[in-house]
Amino acid sequence: MVNFRVQFMRKSIVTLAIAIQALYVPVSMATDITRPYIIEQDARIVTDYKWQLVSELSDEFEGNQLSIKWDTRNVIPGKFHWNGRFPGLFKPENVSVIDGELRMEGKKEDTYFENRLWTHSGAILRSHALVKPGMYTEAKMKTTTTIMSGTFWMQSPWADTCPEFPRTELDVTESIGRAASAYKPTKAGETQPEWYSKAKRDFLQGMNATARQRTDKCTAKQINVETPQGKGGDFIPSEDFHVYGFHWRTSTKLDFYVDGRFSHTIIPSVPFTTPMSIILAIEIYDFNWPSDVEKDGFNESPIDRSTRYKWIRTWQNNN
Repeated sequence: MVNFRVQFMRKSIVTLAIAIQALYVPVSMATDITRPYIIEQDARIVTDYKWQLVSELSDEFEGNQLSIKWDTRNVIPGKFHWNGRFPGLFKPENVSVIDGELRMEGKKEDTYFENRLWTHSGAILRSHALVKPGMYTEAKMKTTTTIMSGTFWMQSPWADTCPEFPRTELDVTESIGRAASAYKPTKAGETQPEWYSKAKRDFLQGMNATARQRTDKCTAKQINVETPQGKGGDFIPSEDFHVYGFHWRTSTKLDFYVDGRFSHTIIPSVPFTTPMSIILAIEIYDFNWPSDVEKDGFNESPIDRSTRYKWIRTWQNNN
C-alpha cells in the first residue's frame, strides 16, 4: 500500500511538471498568443484571469507590409506632434516589415527640415487603438547596435480640455545600442545635466521603465518615477531579443516583466487612468549625441542599424 502511494505521488509530480513545462516555454519558443508570456507563477497575475487577445493592439508582423493598425505620421492632428529629437528626424520610409519582423532603421543622412539641418534619421509608429487599464501588453524586440534607441512605450493623446489627471506616458523600456563619445552641445553659460551620464550607463543594459506625468497645458510640472536601481536586469538589449511586458494592474500599480519573469512595480506620481497609444521609436538622445559615423555604428548593415520587433501582443482580462 505504501509503495503504491509513493508511485502514485511520483506519477502525479511528473504529470504536474510536464504540465508546467508545457505552459512555460523559453523566449525563443513563445508562440502561444492566448495569454501573456510568463514562465513563473506570479501572484500579481491571478490564476483565474481569462485573457483575450486584443487584435487591434497586437501584431505578429507577417507578410511584407505594415498593418493599418499603425500610424507612421510624425504629426497626428489633435493627438500627437513629434518630428523626432534633433538631430534625428523621423521618416516613415525607415520602417519595414521583412522576414517576420518589424525593422525601424537608424541612418546617417542629412535632411533640411523646418529651416535646419538634421544629420540623422529614425522612425516612429503609434497604434490607432489605445491600451486601457487592466490590459497586459508585451513586445519581443532587439535594440539597434547604433547610438540610437530601442523603445517600447505608450502615451495618452492630447486633450482639448484638461482632464482630471495630467497627460501620462509609460515607458516599458528604453535602451541604446552603444555609448556615444559626446553629449548634446551646451550653449554659453550652460553645463551638462548631471543625469546624462547615469542615463547613458543605464540605457546600455536591462529594462528601463518610467511612469511620466507629462508637462502640458494642464500641468506645469513633470514628475518621473523610474525603475528602482538594480531591478531592470543587466543583459545587453542590443545583443539578443527579449520580451518586455507591462501589466496595467491598477491605476496606481504598474507591473513590469522581462523574459517572462516579474521585474518590479512602479507606483506613479498620479493615477494612470487615461488610455494610451502604443509607441515604437528609434531616436537620438541628448545624452548620447552623434559625433563619429564609424564609432556611432552607422557604417553597420541595415539590419544591425535597426531596432527589430518580432511581435506586439496585448490582452484584456474578461474575468
